[in-house]
Amino acid sequence: MVDSLELALLDAFVEAYAGKNTRVAIQQMTTRLAKIFAIHSVAFLKHFATFEDRFTESVSNDELDSAFDFSAMSDQLIALINEFIEKGLTYGAQALIAQFDVETPFSLTNPRAVAYTENYAATEVAGINETSKAELRNVLARGVDNGWSYTRVARALKDVFNTFSTKRAHLIAVTEIGNAYQAGNMIVALDLQDSGITMEKSWLTVGDDRVDTDECQPNQDEGYIPVDQAHASGHQHPLAHPRCRCVEKYRRAKVASVKE
Repeated sequence: MVDSLELALLDAFVEAYAGKNTRVAIQQMTTRLAKIFAIHSVAFLKHFATFEDRFTESVSNDELDSAFDFSAMSDQLIALINEFIEKGLTYGAQALIAQFDVETPFSLTNPRAVAYTENYAATEVAGINETSKAELRNVLARGVDNGWSYTRVARALKDVFNTFSTKRAHLIAVTEIGNAYQAGNMIVALDLQDSGITMEKSWLTVGDDRVDTDECQPNQDEGYIPVDQAHASGHQHPLAHPRCRCVEKYRRAKVASVKE
């Protein structure tokens, strides 16, 4: 779950790296993702209602498991994530092109962009679905263990979906578009290096007490490293994890002076 402080930090991260187009994309993705969750909530609770009369007695585990089938919304989620990661890649690439004022072309047919998007959405949706199932199953298990009535369990499950359609939708949008934006940055940096410009990168944290000291802080402590080298955490660029607020800085590598 995402608390109000984490949402504020996510918003600060958005401001840190994103231009207007990216912020609009995050808002749009959040809204559309929330609608998908809301629609599935109705279908889920309708299915779950068929167990009301025998909820505490003769409902089998297989029957209950059928209520957690998220396959119906997978295609919608895949299409939605693909649409917005393509926007994130494009905005990130355009930002770095503008920063270095170069005539480097970028399109979604760029081999690096293709490699990033290939199977990305399907993998992410599988993770979203499994996380959703786990949260709902935890509520159900807690209800059964504590002897809750069907009505109380149904209310608790509805509360989970309400969280999905607000806070979690925002977290997913920020994470997916943020990852894609940072990947778009790096694609251009690598293309510049391929063109003969030696590039370096440096991981930048927000610098507050919420910085991840296991992954993100060691990355920042490295300073500038070659653009094609992995950071200390093993990541090529932010985001290191959901709710990560870090960004990557790029520059042309400094040429050491030669003394006579």
